[in-house]
Amino acid sequence: MGDFVEPDDPYAGFHAVLHGRARHEREDSVTLSILQDRLSHLNRCKALEPTPELKSGAERLVHIGLGSKMRLKGTYEPLATGAGGHGTHMASVTRDWPIFQHLLPEIAFAGHSNSGKSTLVNALIGVSPRLGPANVSDRAGWTDAISFYQLGKRPPIVTVVDFPGYGHAVASKAEKHMWTRMIDAYLGDRPILSRCCVLIDSTRGLCAADKRFIRSLNRHKVAWAVIATKGDLLGADLLQRSLSVIHSDLEPFVKGSTMMKSTEAKESLVFPVSAATGAGINQFWKSVVRWVDASATPIVGPASVREHQRAFELRRSSSAGLHSQGTVKLSRTLLRALK
Repeated sequence: MGDFVEPDDPYAGFHAVLHGRARHEREDSVTLSILQDRLSHLNRCKALEPTPELKSGAERLVHIGLGSKMRLKGTYEPLATGAGGHGTHMASVTRDWPIFQHLLPEIAFAGHSNSGKSTLVNALIGVSPRLGPANVSDRAGWTDAISFYQLGKRPPIVTVVDFPGYGHAVASKAEKHMWTRMIDAYLGDRPILSRCCVLIDSTRGLCAADKRFIRSLNRHKVAWAVIATKGDLLGADLLQRSLSVIHSDLEPFVKGSTMMKSTEAKESLVFPVSAATGAGINQFWKSVVRWVDASATPIVGPASVREHQRAFELRRSSSAGLHSQGTVKLSRTLLRALK
């Protein structure tokens, strides 16, 4: 990518982001509270003093293509991004969580309505965001069930779980309450859940609903990470400021989590991405593979153990060096138990 150039006005263009992103948003998907969140987040970003860390962070973002609306060369071509174009919608349910033939560790996507969950599922599969198996809509609250997708080929590598959006949505209070109970039931009764990724709109920052949800993850003792989406809507300098503010807001939740104490968890806390341009997607995909391989929860059942081992062997052969020795020991122990 090109060299980072300090902008004369790093906030130029944010007016369009604040007021409907140049009118590319549906009116029924933008509320006054959303606009107020964006304005408050912008003011906090402006208040940060320039530092060498902010400048070097912005340079790293430019290097991977973030802070720009230009799509990276080769993005979403066959085998170029994420799972290489291999992904299947397995089921969408509101209860009785499904058991698949390939029972793999699961990575869940949660976030505010229109934070980009379904778009990120498609991008992680490795296809253009509106062409994948996950339905994408500009209408907030379109997703009303928990959807399961398996990513990878022969065998799949991971199951990605797409939650309904919380917060503002074109839905009744009763429906939103039902979604909340449904997600809470899943979090409390899914031992193969490896990690929950909370998607945060980088133009809006951490809102009250995001904080409530992260508290619920801590209460359920679920490891989590934050995905800062829509990294193409801000310039690199402003995006880095946004990430710094998000990091600062997350510190109390990291301290309150028994699952986020490790150095690796703290360093892998926030992942900036742009599904529209593909920037940051491959970096995030590598972390997903690490999380899956580091999952310490045994998958019960002989057939499931064999599928887990097959998937592990495929990952080890295709991307050596990304995997933990703990997974090797776990898989061999389970295989010996079958003999």
